[in-house]
Amino acid sequence: MILKMLSLAGDERSDEQGQRSDNLQGVQLMPRISIQLHATVDDLVGLLLAMRDGERGDLLGFARHEVQAKIEWQELSSSTVAQYERVIALPRGATASIGDDLEALIERCAFLSFSVPEVDGDRLKDTLVGVLDPHGNYPEQLAMWRKLLNRFKKPLIRGATFRNPLAGESQFYPSLLATPAAVALSRNGVALMLGDVNTAEFITGDASRSEA
Repeated sequence: MILKMLSLAGDERSDEQGQRSDNLQGVQLMPRISIQLHATVDDLVGLLLAMRDGERGDLLGFARHEVQAKIEWQELSSSTVAQYERVIALPRGATASIGDDLEALIERCAFLSFSVPEVDGDRLKDTLVGVLDPHGNYPEQLAMWRKLLNRFKKPLIRGATFRNPLAGESQFYPSLLATPAAVALSRNGVALMLGDVNTAEFITGDASRSEA
């Protein structure tokens, strides 16, 4: 089970290569681009702020399967993002309304979405950053998101030993990704967890810089 989950970590996927689905709202939505990694909320706020002014549309706080709030770009902060289960960034010209669901959004644009990292005591869960454009209707927007995520990936740390002490499993995975800030947390005693495998420990001692 753990090994199967790990095979999905850190890959950018296209339709031809196969994709990890994001099971939201009871439907399978397949990201055109996805990066599974360990990151802090500050890291993901930095990803959003790296968008140029001319690229920014509505920024949305998402929970309980629908848009809960519009976040003003000038008020964007880690504390604001942490209020929601998920944050969605729309490209320039795309708008949304409170109560919109994902199916409504995918009819309007290709958008960036990430699950807000959960901190449970001394454990940090992984997050999935993805771009959704299930019908392939927005190639120019998809290209913009790809460039943004390629820049985001450059400083990431790639490669770690994944341990499950209870199962006695230990294996090195070169595709696992983490931000430098997440790695720093792990060195200060925070366990980096993959999904809900609460007994697994993400060890970054073998890590190296990710290649874009």
